Amino acid sequence: MSPPSTIRVGAAQLPAIPLDRHAEALPQIESAVTDAAARKLDLLVLPECAYPAYLLGSAAAYRAAGALSGADFVKRLAALAREHSIHVICGFVDDAGDHLHNAAVIVDATGAVCGYHHKSFMWGADNDYFAPGDALRPIDTPLGPIGVAICADARAPEVMAGLAAGGARLIALPTCWVNVATEPGAYHNAQAEFMIRARALECGVPIVAANKFGAEHETVSYCGMSQIVAPDGEIVAQADPDAAALIEAEVAPAPPPVREVPD
Repeated sequence: MSPPSTIRVGAAQLPAIPLDRHAEALPQIESAVTDAAARKLDLLVLPECAYPAYLLGSAAAYRAAGALSGADFVKRLAALAREHSIHVICGFVDDAGDHLHNAAVIVDATGAVCGYHHKSFMWGADNDYFAPGDALRPIDTPLGPIGVAICADARAPEVMAGLAAGGARLIALPTCWVNVATEPGAYHNAQAEFMIRARALECGVPIVAANKFGAEHETVSYCGMSQIVAPDGEIVAQADPDAAALIEAEVAPAPPPVREVPD
């Protein structure tokens, strides 16, 4: 079966949940998947480290928290995707035993795991407890090849361009964009405000970015503004900065890249 010419995509903006309250994260994810399926979406993108949390403190603190293992979480997510017949991309913590990865997984509408991406362009707290990934390639799915980048991965033009050049027809971006505004009630993050639009325009592919909102730590909060961006850089759907949301749009995946070989 050939990939569809258009895809109904969604981005779920979820509340930030600290690691010690990780049990609250699963119901949020389950509700978002159920809602997306009810809207007949083909693909749902969830935030970076939607389970159990992004700010872990340390690998030891993560392991002591009693959250589901990465493998068990993926099994739960796959069963959820299969139950609701929807493709899901979700950020989570992948424990490789001797180190942790900031990871995202794609499961298709039958519950099959299509592949994983490990964040490679590390930022801030990432360096304290995550090991960087070492692979950059689109993941084959029934919807066509999908590129997955995680948050700061998109800061490196080569990451997004590499996914597009490798044949990604769409790029999913689970993210935790931090609110860097200093005024109370204000929200600011350059990635949300213009960078993702620039990346879509540069690469000629639609981008679906799912962020968190609210505070995960007393010194770190997120700016929301989850968005779906067309290949021409136009934002076709965007969430508010301070509330849960499920935004959606119908996008036309990019055509396969044309590779010209010089004589």
